Amino acid sequence: MATTVSTVVYTVFHYIPLHSSPRGQVVGRAAGSMANTDSISDRLVRLPMWLGLEEHLAEVIAEVVAAV
Repeated sequence: MATTVSTVVYTVFHYIPLHSSPRGQVVGRAAGSMANTDSISDRLVRLPMWLGLEEHLAEVIAEVVAAV
């Protein structure tokens, strides 16, 4: 009998490029296209890892990310 385990790793979107932020629009300077920054910012997430995270949990997070 096979057992399937589903693991959920919660991620948070948190990066807004300076040139796109309200303050950046007022005081920022962008020379040329920011296409790479915009593209990467759309795919960037914060993983639930921190100093003191138990090693086995860090391994689970790494495995889930590798499977994506």
